[in-house]
Amino acid sequence: MIRNRLISSEGTPSDREALRGAADLPAGQRGARAKALAALRGPPRSPSAQAPRPAPPALRHELRPGDREGIREILHATGFFYPAEVEVALELVDDRLEWGPESDYYFVFAEDGGRTLGYTCYGPIACTASSVDLFWIAVRPDCQGRGIGRILLAETERLAAAAGGTRLYIETSNRPLYAPSRVFYDRCGYVLASLLEDFYGPGDDKATYCKVLEAPGKRRKGSRKKPSRNSGAGRGGTAEKSQISKK
Repeated sequence: MIRNRLISSEGTPSDREALRGAADLPAGQRGARAKALAALRGPPRSPSAQAPRPAPPALRHELRPGDREGIREILHATGFFYPAEVEVALELVDDRLEWGPESDYYFVFAEDGGRTLGYTCYGPIACTASSVDLFWIAVRPDCQGRGIGRILLAETERLAAAAGGTRLYIETSNRPLYAPSRVFYDRCGYVLASLLEDFYGPGDDKATYCKVLEAPGKRRKGSRKKPSRNSGAGRGGTAEKSQISKK
């Protein structure tokens, strides 16, 4: 059992050969075997010698022309979105680049050393007083598992609440592929508000999640009310119209 586990470990070919030979030694020659094991494993690591956790990413709210291709790259890399959906996401980028502050689409980017790791796009839902839609949220596959999605979502919630938003909605597919996304929203305090069967296509239901936002400087008490839903498009990085109190 020990031999099988260690032969698959890292080490030079000569180290592994030494280990194989030592593993077959009689019990009276355990010292040689122990040396071979030590040579392969190397010195013990102290907690301080372990690789440090990556620093939190820098956040940016300004959309730049060069972000368009970066967003396309991230969305394609996730493998979650159809080509037509990626084009919808880019239309929201184009709208913001053309109209600037007059656009209803707002962005948050997570960066590290100038490299975009992930982003969100959000904005007000038309014909509502203060409801907000999270149109897109995506993180590079090689950067997932670092809490970047949670950081982006928390910053989006903060900005939406500061601008007068009271509820943030997220639409996503109910397909098994999106199960990790739905678990993520649940862990971030969102509740399932509605489920529309076959919305995106046969067997592809739309699940809408909602979170009541805390007003700046205040904490809400009690349970969240289950909201009704009105509006639509996109799916779980999602696409559609958004950001806070309507102009």
